[in-house]
Amino acid sequence: MGTLEQIIGDMIDARIKTSDAPLNEEAVRKIVDDAIAERPADKLEIKLPDRTVQIDKHLHPQFANVLKVVTLARHSTKWPYLVGPAGTGKSTMGEHLAEALGVPFAAFPANPGAMMHDILGFVRPTDGAYDEPVYVTLMRSGGLLLLDELDKLHPGIAAGMNGLLAQMRVTLPNGESFPLHDDFYVVAGANTYGTGATAEYVGSTQLDAATLNRFARIPVDYDREYEKQRAVAVLGSDKGARWVTQVEKMRVNRDQHKIQSIISTRDVLGVATMVAGGIASDNALHWCIFANLNRDQRERITAGTDFSCLEVK
Repeated sequence: MGTLEQIIGDMIDARIKTSDAPLNEEAVRKIVDDAIAERPADKLEIKLPDRTVQIDKHLHPQFANVLKVVTLARHSTKWPYLVGPAGTGKSTMGEHLAEALGVPFAAFPANPGAMMHDILGFVRPTDGAYDEPVYVTLMRSGGLLLLDELDKLHPGIAAGMNGLLAQMRVTLPNGESFPLHDDFYVVAGANTYGTGATAEYVGSTQLDAATLNRFARIPVDYDREYEKQRAVAVLGSDKGARWVTQVEKMRVNRDQHKIQSIISTRDVLGVATMVAGGIASDNALHWCIFANLNRDQRERITAGTDFSCLEVK
């Protein structure tokens, strides 16, 4: 089974060979709609040391590597640290990893004000009872914990998590201590490599070297195939494909001119959905992509682009 673009191409070729009717825009759009509706789900087979995992859905190109790293982590002592710009699907990948492993999932939203008791719970001063968070339940019974935005976490708390992973054992505020379940997994997600704030991610912190050494830092970029599939589904084959081409041009221009601007998958699909819903393309582009750019930056980032594909009649 080929990509969606290849499938549509084959369907158009078949249509030309079997029908004398003109292949106008309406006919092409119907072919695209039929291809999207009838296309079987993406199937991925991943061989792990102890089993083979089969998944019937579209997954990020980096998914298979991350799944292998997380299943080997207890032996390699390296847990996955997914690093990439905003909107690349790092959090979604955590959910898909848990699904593939057949375990519950929970995401801990890291932030500078988070404390260890947010992860491990606390003993209530009023009656001495212990409130167990879902994260501890995963440690006790098995599950995947996503440390979302790890590079926003206070370095001291990150170091505490590092100690927990080093010992593969947890001691709770009520004094209970137990080894981490054999099916407990940890994945971190971040916008930076943990070396401190950048121009785009000013809230990122510098993590301790020992903490960073606990992880295998795996780059997670935008899933271009997914962007194209969704854009085509919303705008149609021609306009959807042309729109993602303009997005790539803007990303190249942005990098070439060193413009601090994020053009995420959320932005790509946001513009397409707004335009398809009747919002003027200029508004959709400004709200999703250009709002933080001055005139010069916008001219540079849009050089050589053509947004006629966003004109919906």
